[in-house]
Amino acid sequence: MADGMGNLIGWEKTGLVVGKQWITAKDDKVSDVCNANGEMGVIGLYEPFSHGALTIPGHPNCRCEVVSVSGGELGEFAEKKELRKAAMQYARDNFIGKSYVNENSGHELKVTWQGVKHAASKANQAELSIMTKLDDLLRYAKYEGSYSDRKGHPNIIAAHKYRAVAKVGNKSLNIGVIVREFPDDHKHYDHFILKDE
Repeated sequence: MADGMGNLIGWEKTGLVVGKQWITAKDDKVSDVCNANGEMGVIGLYEPFSHGALTIPGHPNCRCEVVSVSGGELGEFAEKKELRKAAMQYARDNFIGKSYVNENSGHELKVTWQGVKHAASKANQAELSIMTKLDDLLRYAKYEGSYSDRKGHPNIIAAHKYRAVAKVGNKSLNIGVIVREFPDDHKHYDHFILKDE
């Protein structure tokens, strides 16, 4: 709840955010409270959701997080190649070398140039736009578990999966995030739009 209020205050101080919207995972695991909040659409920053609070209820294993992206933070580009360059430069200027603690897992997730290059190399326009909110993705994505590295690299202890919901323009997208765990720390490796399952 305190983090949620911090977000509201921060959004207000930017002068850019005038409302908030609850985005649910849209499946049968979503609670009635979260579904009701999701049906409200865009509301004022300090307008309560249907459950009476200003922020998320914080259910265990809740997957109703929002990362708001307008899609315009990087500017307009005629070619995806130019958008990719802008997204990578944005990440270099704002995130490379920084670490973010994921609220769900408690893992400290570090952003590296190698991870940004990998994520951007095959990204579509929406995935490149999400690069501007990489910090929020890493902080608020829901932890889904770990698995062994598929290629069997001896220096990779495990790969960890996270999931978030991002709003790009008018679309809500399910986002997957992969973090590789090395002996010294956890490092962001990739993020991508999850196709309908």
